[in-house]
Amino acid sequence: MNLYALSVNHRVNPLGINSAEQPYFGWKLKSEKPNTMQAAYRLRIYADDTVCFDSGRVETACNAFVCGPDLLRPQTFYRWAVTVWDNHGENTTAESSFETSLSSNEWKADWMRTPRAYVQRKKGFGTQPPATLFRRAFTLSAAPRRARLYATCLGVYRLTVNGKRPDMREFAPEHTSYKGLLCFQTYDLTALLHIGENVLGMEVGDGWYCCPQTQPPIDGLQPDHTVLFQLEIENADGTHTRICSDEGVLTHESAVRASDIFDGELYDARLALPGWDMPGFTAADWLPAVKDTKQSDSVLYPQFDDPVICVKELPAQGVYTSPKGETIVDFGQVVAGRARVTVDLPTGAAVTLEHFEAVDAKGNYFNNIDSAMGVTEQKDVFISDGTPQTFEARFTFHGFRYLRVSGVENPIAAQFVAVVLSTEKTNAGTFECSNADLNRLYQNTRWSQCANMLSIPTDCPQREKAGWTGDISLYAKTALLNEDVTPFLTQWLQSLCVDQRENGSIPFTVPDVSIYHYAGIQMGEQTGCGGPVCSAGWGDAAVTVPMAMYEVTGNTCILEKQYDSMKGWCDYVISRARIHAPNSTLPDEVEEHLWDTGFQFGEWLVPSLAGAPQEQLFTTMATTSAYTTPIFGWLVVHKMAQAAAVLGREEDAVRYQEEADKMKHAIRAALITADGVLRYERQGAYVLMLVFGLVPDAWVDKFGTKLAEIIHANGDRLDTGFLPTPYLLDALCIGGQRELAYTLLYQTESPSWLAQVKRGATTIWESWEMYQPDGTPKKESFNHYTYGTVDDWIFRTIGGIDQEDTGYRRLMIHPQPDKSLTWAKRSFETENGTVYASWKREGGQFILTADIPCNTTARIILPDGTQHTVGSGHYTLNC
Repeated sequence: MNLYALSVNHRVNPLGINSAEQPYFGWKLKSEKPNTMQAAYRLRIYADDTVCFDSGRVETACNAFVCGPDLLRPQTFYRWAVTVWDNHGENTTAESSFETSLSSNEWKADWMRTPRAYVQRKKGFGTQPPATLFRRAFTLSAAPRRARLYATCLGVYRLTVNGKRPDMREFAPEHTSYKGLLCFQTYDLTALLHIGENVLGMEVGDGWYCCPQTQPPIDGLQPDHTVLFQLEIENADGTHTRICSDEGVLTHESAVRASDIFDGELYDARLALPGWDMPGFTAADWLPAVKDTKQSDSVLYPQFDDPVICVKELPAQGVYTSPKGETIVDFGQVVAGRARVTVDLPTGAAVTLEHFEAVDAKGNYFNNIDSAMGVTEQKDVFISDGTPQTFEARFTFHGFRYLRVSGVENPIAAQFVAVVLSTEKTNAGTFECSNADLNRLYQNTRWSQCANMLSIPTDCPQREKAGWTGDISLYAKTALLNEDVTPFLTQWLQSLCVDQRENGSIPFTVPDVSIYHYAGIQMGEQTGCGGPVCSAGWGDAAVTVPMAMYEVTGNTCILEKQYDSMKGWCDYVISRARIHAPNSTLPDEVEEHLWDTGFQFGEWLVPSLAGAPQEQLFTTMATTSAYTTPIFGWLVVHKMAQAAAVLGREEDAVRYQEEADKMKHAIRAALITADGVLRYERQGAYVLMLVFGLVPDAWVDKFGTKLAEIIHANGDRLDTGFLPTPYLLDALCIGGQRELAYTLLYQTESPSWLAQVKRGATTIWESWEMYQPDGTPKKESFNHYTYGTVDDWIFRTIGGIDQEDTGYRRLMIHPQPDKSLTWAKRSFETENGTVYASWKREGGQFILTADIPCNTTARIILPDGTQHTVGSGHYTLNC
């Protein structure tokens, strides 16, 4: 037996965790012996080779989210060791490490701001002020034994130390709810410092903080480039040196003449200052930074998740001239990131890179991004200094597949690279089967997840770049089945807590940004809610995201951390349910437990109503919210009861379950007639009632049959909106219509998943149909992950891997393919290790191969109904 994948807070050897929060630990077992289970563990933590925490021997199979000490020392390197005993009498020990960050009361640095006069930001390319160079020189008399830098800014920054980047992160300090949460980063600078003069450089662009589309809703905010850093050096003789952002910081305008997180970046190489961030540079004409006394250290928090990085580079697939004479570069894949170009141009010559997702019907440039604040240009411009250069923007990113290039004569594909950006995450799953279209659908989901998990979970990486709560509420489970997003979602949920209002409601987007913040207030006023509002299915993210994390990984730590926030949203839902709908004829005992008031999105994006007039859109929202609102209201209260039970909060568990039961009764009374007919004959209504078990048992088959009739009448095509679609195929299976579920999955006429694939989609689209009849793209996003939730059903039903307990500690391997599929493979990295299932039809037999990790049991069910209950090991079975 051996141990591997040792982690702290779900990260390997993390640098700079919060010393004031209880860390959690994890490890995995590997053994050649079958049926291996952990019997006990012992966790020890060392500081300076002295044991500071010892759990003693703990008799349990738990090997993930194991809590450590309540408090740790700040700025301390810790070594930790775990010893595991298994059920075969063997034991082994493995070691790893982590380090804590600067604590909240240890900040001695000053906030230092650019000295230029404040410039009101405006939307549009090139309208922003230049990025700012911040330079802090200092002298060391001895080489450091240990050096840690803690840094952040208002804007986004790129750090250098003596001209070198300590890591390759992008967009630090990233996008959080700045009014109450600003992350700082921890860097190990030991190897980058030397005796004599040293220089810290921070180049700061506007980022999210200064952008008019993403500015936080802070009264009187005048955002501009500001830095905060503190370098703690431990010298060889045991003394300490501290270098802070202070009056010694000098500033200068950058060669980045304008940068906007949406519209793009303008870079003038003629204004570059080579060596500005290195010793020996003369900074005579630089201006001192100005101390900003309005900023508070209280919002500072060590970054919990991994950084945004370049996760892949895609070479251009080709360059062509469009019918309009434009130079178009095609990378063959829609991504989030930016383009890199290598050019050799005369001084003053400019190259313009316009990023876009789809060409028009004739192959010309087409800008499909029309945002709430107007057209987004997605343009980067490089002005040459007359030397050969490779240019890549620094402080912006775009959603694109294509470039329209101006200023380069006779370009070739080798000059262009697409730099794909995303938060760094570990892959957790794979899938492949005999149907090439399903494989492409799976890849499309993965690409959309990559593009929309850049610092925060977004709806799209070009038009809005906003943390719409409804998208991640629906998609969180699928995200966890594809990648390890535990640190990523944990960080985002912290912003959600900051933005949650006193009455428990959640903003439409997290982080809450001004344009959507004030829209929520306006909608609240229009619907008589007396304040900002959020819709059922959107604010639910406060409950559904931590619960998805728990269900997939067994993470009870996130339930503890988010518990008050979860309660806040559920109490808000219950309070809204107490308000009776105007002109309601329902009995009081029903109305009191039925959420049917306030602003609601309803199903949203129902395919048959695409392109309908705005008046009809609002009518549909009102009609469909008659069932989506009470159903999703019940769902979060029911899940809250489950969370309370898991954490042993018995009083809360009873209270919320009693309320959920009353809500369930109210939903049945309001939505189902006495003879078992649903009052709303829409696919989405039947789907939600079936999938959440709200249909009385005696009527489940009847509802399934009715849902099938409605689908058949629609040409065997779906007509579910945003909220019900993730549950559509499961609802059909529950209603005894598995064959129809496969029919919808394979449907190639729009609206359908494979219609997008057949149209050449390389990501998941915002709408089922993204092209007009004449081939013109619609002005919507070609990169939304939410409809990729179908992968969850594919993984379970075709791949065959499902869970019978939280965290996949008890598995079910039960592929249920239709006759057209001949083989499939699925792997998933659980908290206990990799589970793998593959099957094939060969020689009249169904052959299934499964690998079950240690600390796990599995129930394997073959198509003929034969069942095998097994422990860890490798198995080949057939029927």
